[in-house]
Amino acid sequence: MNIVFAGSATVSVKALQVLCLARGHSLAGVITQPDRKKGRGLRECAPPVKTAAHTLGLTVYQPESINNPDFIRILQGLNPDVIVVYGYGQKLGQAALDLPGYGCLNIHPSLLPKYRGAAPVNHALLNGDRETGVTIFRMTERMDAGPIIKQATTTIGPEQTAVELGGHLAELGAQLLGQALDDIEQGKAILQA
Repeated sequence: MNIVFAGSATVSVKALQVLCLARGHSLAGVITQPDRKKGRGLRECAPPVKTAAHTLGLTVYQPESINNPDFIRILQGLNPDVIVVYGYGQKLGQAALDLPGYGCLNIHPSLLPKYRGAAPVNHALLNGDRETGVTIFRMTERMDAGPIIKQATTTIGPEQTAVELGGHLAELGAQLLGQALDDIEQGKAILQA
């Protein structure tokens, strides 16, 4: 399968690494946020995914907007079978969502439909949940609302922090992504509304 990966945050790096090692799949490119000025000195900083992608020898794209028609043409040229999104930071419009034959997949760190939107890890901890998980779903224009492809659960430890839980869910999501891609390619994926 020909894959394009869109991610920016540190939690996205593990999924990118898993995609690089996945047999039978190739990464056509990585999309991430533009470098931004940060800190007291307002130094230009690259997103963690950009740094990881360069280390892996991958081509990186940093559009101001993934939905810009000029960038959509670049995406078309990459000919993706699937676009995988995790911690990217931009909402994909219909032109991007419609582009790959297998659609756009998102890795979400909650058991959807619970905790749609931002900060699902924090919400699980604040609400005292004892269990959470990861969902791989096919994206639609509505936020975190597409058909579910795969889910995996995990327990939340009594002293677990958001950073620890987020890291664990990133690992779990990366593993689940590999399984979901294999299921999709083999025609075994069952989409749940």
